[in-house]
Amino acid sequence: MSVAAVGNYENDDVLRMMAACIQTPGVGVTIMGQKTNLLGIPVLLWGAPGVGKTARIAEMARCLGYHFEPVLASIREASDFLGIPIPGGVVEIPTYNPATGQMEIVKKKALKFSPPDWALRLAANAGNDPFAPMNTPNGRRALLFLDEFSTALPDVQNALLRVVQERVVGDLQLPANVAVVAAANPPWMTPAGEGRLAPPTANRFVHLNWKPPSPTQWAHWFSGKTPKDGAMDACGGWPRMDYAEFRMEFNRLRMDVATWFDEGLGSGAGVRSVKGAGKGGAGGFLFEMPKADEIAQLEAKAMQDPLSFSADIFAWPSPRSWEIGMRARAGCLSINPVPRGEAGRIALADEVTCATVGSKACSAFNGFARGLGRTIVSAARLLSADPNVQKKAQAEFLKKVKGSGADFITASLDNLMAYMESGATEANVPHAIWVLQSIGSEGIQHVRVSNFDNLLRQGGDYLKSPQGEDQAKRDPQWRAAFAQFLRGAMDSKRTLDELLKQ
Repeated sequence: MSVAAVGNYENDDVLRMMAACIQTPGVGVTIMGQKTNLLGIPVLLWGAPGVGKTARIAEMARCLGYHFEPVLASIREASDFLGIPIPGGVVEIPTYNPATGQMEIVKKKALKFSPPDWALRLAANAGNDPFAPMNTPNGRRALLFLDEFSTALPDVQNALLRVVQERVVGDLQLPANVAVVAAANPPWMTPAGEGRLAPPTANRFVHLNWKPPSPTQWAHWFSGKTPKDGAMDACGGWPRMDYAEFRMEFNRLRMDVATWFDEGLGSGAGVRSVKGAGKGGAGGFLFEMPKADEIAQLEAKAMQDPLSFSADIFAWPSPRSWEIGMRARAGCLSINPVPRGEAGRIALADEVTCATVGSKACSAFNGFARGLGRTIVSAARLLSADPNVQKKAQAEFLKKVKGSGADFITASLDNLMAYMESGATEANVPHAIWVLQSIGSEGIQHVRVSNFDNLLRQGGDYLKSPQGEDQAKRDPQWRAAFAQFLRGAMDSKRTLDELLKQ
């Protein structure tokens, strides 16, 4: 799989990326007064008509235990997603009463926006907790499949934005465990050349490419033969999410990408000799709108070779797509089974990043992320329960930190923080504090106090966040251990301050 050839991958890998995306916790919204992580990252699957996209998506839903709800977007009206207005609604409006000097709730008549039947079925078949077991009422899951998405009328696509982003249909907030997948034929495969997406719409999706079957594959299917390499054909072959692993991977990636932009201005400045591919456009790699002439060139190439595909026609970097891309990347790093294990997951993670922010931005970041992975010493090894593994990791860490720069120290702190956020224990807290003290004493010539300040601030913010509070409710011992880790970090900072004064 090549990072440069965005989207040029086999369909089994497309299915694995899609399965990772629909199992990944996504955008946070407020449901019933509580901040909730919506399940799933929206995926838009591009491909030729009649090549089995819908059937395989339905099979994915069945194998992963999702209720499957298909909606043909091209024949719908905007009201099917905004809701059908009907009289008889009541809205409660806070109103100031000058007679009492108090704010009072006044009920007013209003239109209600009634959701359609498919939305009610989704609401009946999904729960509100992405982390709950699927065999519990709150862990049930559903998949909304929006077919022929790109040929829906422009006002319908606009109406769909709230469904995709917030999972709201009319006045109905869908449960948190409703994921979204859309499918479309690219513009060069539609009769009138329709199918182009407005940039704000495209920027909400991970864009994947579906290859048509080869003649041999189709012949095997049509004749009833079992394909020789059909690892995804049996339900047991579909990858599933390890949510503890996801928390750790996303926490680490969140800090990695923040370091990349903060330290290198999105130019890919990395650890030691690890470098990216330049600063991109005027907004660096954080924000770069697609250029019309570049898209026209890519579409012209596709017209000559209709089965070629470049996600750059649709995917471009923005703060929103980076957030989506990092969640999708963490999701791909947290699924199993995947061929070639860790190497296979990294390859999927690189591809899904390109499918979200485009090839220029992802090529630079993927190189940086892989460089960090090769250079830093894993926090899991440093805090391992196996004393032999821990001893070797500590020796390697001390050797590297002596000749390190600020990037290595920042990345090591980020890695340590991500590990502690994912599940601190009483046993590994002293070893985590040892890492902090080693950074302070051995890396003093390069480390900046702000690194420790950021670590302390981020740790405190996480404990107070909805995710941190939820994790503390699930595991009170984790909270105590993580708080101890932060106290140790404060002590390490005091030691560092004393060293800096010398």
